[in-house]
Amino acid sequence: MIVNVYLKWFCVLILMSTLQLGQTQANEAKNNPLEGDMVLVPAGHFKFGTDKKDDSGEALSLGIPKPWYADENPQQKIFLKIFYIDRYEVTNERYKIYIDDVKAFPPPGWIDNNYPEGRGKFPVVEVNWFDAANFCQWAGKKLPTEKQWEKAAREESGSKYPWGNQFQPEKANISSKAGSKNNILAVGSFPQGATPLGVHDLIGNVWEWVNADYGPYKGNTYKSPDYD
Repeated sequence: MIVNVYLKWFCVLILMSTLQLGQTQANEAKNNPLEGDMVLVPAGHFKFGTDKKDDSGEALSLGIPKPWYADENPQQKIFLKIFYIDRYEVTNERYKIYIDDVKAFPPPGWIDNNYPEGRGKFPVVEVNWFDAANFCQWAGKKLPTEKQWEKAAREESGSKYPWGNQFQPEKANISSKAGSKNNILAVGSFPQGATPLGVHDLIGNVWEWVNADYGPYKGNTYKSPDYD
Protein backbone atom coordinates (compact mmCIF):
# COMPACT_ATOMS: atom_id res chain seq x y z
CA MET A 1 0.00 0.00 0.00
CA ILE A 2 1.49 3.35 -1.03
CA VAL A 3 0.18 5.60 1.69
CA ASN A 4 1.22 8.13 4.26
CA VAL A 5 2.21 5.59 6.93
CA TYR A 6 5.51 5.20 5.05
CA LEU A 7 6.47 8.74 5.99
CA LYS A 8 7.85 7.18 9.13
CA TRP A 9 10.52 5.40 7.11
CA PHE A 10 10.82 7.26 3.82
CA CYS A 11 11.15 10.95 3.07
CA VAL A 12 11.60 10.24 -0.63
CA LEU A 13 8.13 10.64 -2.08
CA ILE A 14 6.85 11.64 -5.48
CA LEU A 15 3.45 12.37 -6.90
CA MET A 16 1.66 10.61 -9.71
CA SER A 17 -1.34 12.52 -11.06
CA THR A 18 -4.41 11.06 -12.69
CA LEU A 19 -7.30 12.44 -14.67
CA GLN A 20 -10.76 11.06 -15.36
CA LEU A 21 -12.26 12.85 -18.33
CA GLY A 22 -13.60 12.51 -21.86
CA GLN A 23 -11.50 11.53 -24.86
CA THR A 24 -11.28 15.07 -26.27
CA GLN A 25 -10.10 16.55 -22.98
CA ALA A 26 -7.65 13.70 -22.53
CA ASN A 27 -6.10 14.33 -25.93
CA GLU A 28 -5.74 18.02 -25.09
CA ALA A 29 -3.94 17.11 -21.87
CA LYS A 30 -1.67 14.66 -23.66
CA ASN A 31 -0.79 17.23 -26.31
CA ASN A 32 0.12 19.85 -23.74
CA PRO A 33 3.84 19.46 -22.98
CA LEU A 34 3.27 20.84 -19.50
CA GLU A 35 1.03 17.91 -18.64
CA GLY A 36 3.34 15.21 -19.92
CA ASP A 37 2.40 11.93 -21.55
CA MET A 38 -0.59 10.06 -20.16
CA VAL A 39 -1.72 6.46 -20.39
CA LEU A 40 -5.30 5.31 -20.82
CA VAL A 41 -6.35 2.70 -18.28
CA PRO A 42 -9.43 0.98 -19.73
CA ALA A 43 -12.56 0.29 -17.76
CA GLY A 44 -12.82 -3.19 -16.35
CA HIS A 45 -12.33 -5.53 -13.43
CA PHE A 46 -9.04 -6.30 -11.73
CA LYS A 47 -7.79 -8.04 -8.60
CA PHE A 48 -7.23 -5.55 -5.78
CA GLY A 49 -5.11 -6.62 -2.83
CA THR A 50 -4.04 -10.17 -2.09
CA ASP A 51 -4.99 -13.24 -0.08
CA LYS A 52 -1.35 -14.13 0.61
CA LYS A 53 -0.08 -14.32 4.18
CA ASP A 54 3.41 -14.10 5.63
CA ASP A 55 3.11 -17.39 7.47
CA SER A 56 6.88 -17.79 7.71
CA GLY A 57 7.31 -14.46 9.51
CA GLU A 58 9.81 -13.24 6.93
CA ALA A 59 9.04 -9.56 7.51
CA LEU A 60 9.50 -9.86 11.25
CA SER A 61 12.82 -11.65 10.72
CA LEU A 62 14.01 -8.60 8.77
CA GLY A 63 13.03 -6.24 11.59
CA ILE A 64 9.85 -5.04 9.88
CA PRO A 65 7.06 -4.80 12.48
CA LYS A 66 4.20 -5.47 10.05
CA PRO A 67 3.92 -8.93 8.44
CA TRP A 68 3.96 -8.95 4.65
CA TYR A 69 0.46 -8.59 3.12
CA ALA A 70 -1.22 -7.99 6.51
CA ASP A 71 -2.92 -4.79 5.37
CA GLU A 72 -3.54 -5.93 1.78
CA ASN A 73 -6.18 -8.62 2.25
CA PRO A 74 -8.70 -9.90 1.51
CA GLN A 75 -8.32 -9.78 -2.25
CA GLN A 76 -11.28 -8.22 -4.00
CA LYS A 77 -12.50 -8.10 -7.57
CA ILE A 78 -12.98 -4.41 -8.35
CA PHE A 79 -14.51 -2.62 -11.34
CA LEU A 80 -13.18 0.82 -12.29
CA LYS A 81 -14.24 3.21 -15.00
CA ILE A 82 -11.80 4.41 -17.64
CA PHE A 83 -9.18 6.93 -16.50
CA TYR A 84 -5.81 8.35 -17.51
CA ILE A 85 -2.63 8.32 -15.47
CA ASP A 86 0.74 9.96 -16.08
CA ARG A 87 3.17 7.67 -17.85
CA TYR A 88 6.07 8.90 -15.71
CA GLU A 89 6.59 10.17 -12.19
CA VAL A 90 6.35 13.96 -11.95
CA THR A 91 9.80 15.38 -12.67
CA ASN A 92 11.69 18.28 -11.14
CA GLU A 93 11.26 20.13 -14.44
CA ARG A 94 7.49 19.89 -14.30
CA TYR A 95 7.33 20.71 -10.62
CA LYS A 96 9.45 23.84 -11.10
CA ILE A 97 6.94 25.20 -13.61
CA TYR A 98 4.29 24.78 -10.94
CA ILE A 99 6.18 26.46 -8.07
CA ASP A 100 7.23 29.35 -10.31
CA ASP A 101 3.63 29.87 -11.40
CA VAL A 102 1.96 29.77 -7.99
CA LYS A 103 4.94 30.95 -5.90
CA ALA A 104 4.95 27.74 -3.87
CA PHE A 105 7.81 26.72 -1.62
CA PRO A 106 10.35 24.45 -3.33
CA PRO A 107 11.25 21.04 -1.90
CA PRO A 108 14.22 20.74 0.48
CA GLY A 109 17.52 20.67 -1.35
CA TRP A 110 16.51 23.17 -4.02
CA ILE A 111 18.52 26.41 -4.11
CA ASP A 112 16.91 29.71 -5.17
CA ASN A 113 13.87 27.79 -6.42
CA ASN A 114 16.05 25.63 -8.66
CA TYR A 115 16.40 21.86 -8.51
CA PRO A 116 19.91 20.35 -8.35
CA GLU A 117 21.85 20.69 -11.58
CA GLY A 118 21.40 17.81 -13.98
CA ARG A 119 18.30 16.47 -12.25
CA GLY A 120 15.52 17.92 -14.36
CA LYS A 121 14.36 14.48 -15.47
CA PHE A 122 14.57 13.02 -11.97
CA PRO A 123 11.32 12.58 -10.00
CA VAL A 124 10.58 15.38 -7.59
CA VAL A 125 11.04 14.16 -4.02
CA GLU A 126 10.37 15.30 -0.45
CA VAL A 127 6.95 16.67 -1.29
CA ASN A 128 4.18 16.06 1.22
CA TRP A 129 0.63 14.98 0.42
CA PHE A 130 -0.64 18.56 0.25
CA ASP A 131 2.15 19.53 -2.15
CA ALA A 132 1.21 16.60 -4.36
CA ALA A 133 -2.52 17.31 -4.26
CA ASN A 134 -2.01 21.02 -4.97
CA PHE A 135 0.23 20.28 -7.95
CA CYS A 136 -2.33 17.91 -9.42
CA GLN A 137 -5.15 20.40 -8.94
CA TRP A 138 -3.08 23.13 -10.60
CA ALA A 139 -2.45 20.78 -13.54
CA GLY A 140 -6.18 20.08 -13.90
CA LYS A 141 -5.82 16.59 -12.46
CA LYS A 142 -5.97 14.83 -9.11
CA LEU A 143 -4.09 12.17 -7.21
CA PRO A 144 -5.13 8.61 -8.06
CA THR A 145 -7.07 6.49 -5.65
CA GLU A 146 -5.24 3.46 -4.31
CA LYS A 147 -7.47 1.30 -6.52
CA GLN A 148 -6.57 3.36 -9.60
CA TRP A 149 -2.87 3.13 -8.76
CA GLU A 150 -3.06 -0.64 -8.38
CA LYS A 151 -5.10 -1.14 -11.55
CA ALA A 152 -2.59 0.93 -13.51
CA ALA A 153 0.18 -1.21 -12.02
CA ARG A 154 -1.26 -4.67 -12.58
CA GLU A 155 -4.23 -4.31 -14.98
CA GLU A 156 -5.99 -7.65 -15.39
CA SER A 157 -2.92 -9.88 -15.27
CA GLY A 158 -2.68 -9.87 -11.49
CA SER A 159 1.03 -10.68 -11.70
CA LYS A 160 3.31 -9.86 -8.81
CA TYR A 161 5.59 -7.64 -10.92
CA PRO A 162 4.98 -5.76 -14.19
CA TRP A 163 6.94 -8.43 -16.10
CA GLY A 164 5.57 -11.52 -14.32
CA ASN A 165 5.91 -13.29 -10.99
CA GLN A 166 9.68 -13.75 -10.77
CA PHE A 167 11.78 -11.15 -8.94
CA GLN A 168 14.22 -9.59 -11.46
CA PRO A 169 15.98 -6.58 -9.87
CA GLU A 170 17.67 -5.64 -13.16
CA LYS A 171 14.28 -4.58 -14.55
CA ALA A 172 13.64 -1.75 -12.07
CA ASN A 173 15.48 0.58 -9.71
CA ILE A 174 15.19 -1.84 -6.82
CA SER A 175 17.73 -3.56 -4.64
CA SER A 176 18.29 -7.30 -4.70
CA LYS A 177 19.01 -7.24 -0.96
CA ALA A 178 16.38 -6.51 1.68
CA GLY A 179 17.02 -3.34 3.65
CA SER A 180 19.47 -1.78 1.19
CA LYS A 181 18.76 1.34 -0.86
CA ASN A 182 19.42 2.43 -4.42
CA ASN A 183 20.10 5.93 -5.73
CA ILE A 184 17.23 7.74 -7.41
CA LEU A 185 17.41 7.75 -11.21
CA ALA A 186 15.73 9.71 -14.01
CA VAL A 187 12.17 8.67 -14.77
CA GLY A 188 11.80 5.91 -17.33
CA SER A 189 15.32 4.58 -16.81
CA PHE A 190 14.02 1.00 -16.80
CA PRO A 191 11.62 0.65 -19.76
CA GLN A 192 11.71 -3.13 -19.38
CA GLY A 193 9.99 -2.67 -16.03
CA ALA A 194 7.04 -0.67 -17.36
CA THR A 195 3.57 -2.03 -16.70
CA PRO A 196 1.65 -3.84 -19.47
CA LEU A 197 -0.11 -0.53 -20.18
CA GLY A 198 3.17 1.40 -20.39
CA VAL A 199 3.31 3.20 -17.03
CA HIS A 200 6.88 3.49 -15.72
CA ASP A 201 8.43 3.16 -12.27
CA LEU A 202 5.41 1.90 -10.37
CA ILE A 203 7.92 -0.50 -8.90
CA GLY A 204 11.21 0.92 -7.68
CA ASN A 205 12.84 4.35 -7.86
CA VAL A 206 10.69 6.33 -5.38
CA TRP A 207 7.33 6.09 -3.62
CA GLU A 208 4.06 7.60 -4.84
CA TRP A 209 1.20 9.35 -3.10
CA VAL A 210 -2.44 8.35 -3.46
CA ASN A 211 -5.44 10.45 -2.52
CA ALA A 212 -6.61 8.74 0.69
CA ASP A 213 -5.39 8.10 4.21
CA TYR A 214 -3.96 4.75 5.27
CA GLY A 215 -6.76 2.47 6.39
CA PRO A 216 -7.98 -1.13 6.42
CA TYR A 217 -9.60 -2.81 3.46
CA LYS A 218 -13.19 -3.92 3.80
CA GLY A 219 -13.15 -7.24 5.65
CA ASN A 220 -9.55 -6.84 6.83
CA THR A 221 -8.92 -7.81 10.46
CA TYR A 222 -5.36 -6.50 10.83
CA LYS A 223 -5.06 -3.83 13.53
CA SER A 224 -2.58 -1.01 13.09
CA PRO A 225 -2.02 2.15 15.17
CA ASP A 226 -1.23 3.90 11.89
CA TYR A 227 -4.86 3.60 10.78
CA ASP A 228 -5.88 6.49 13.07
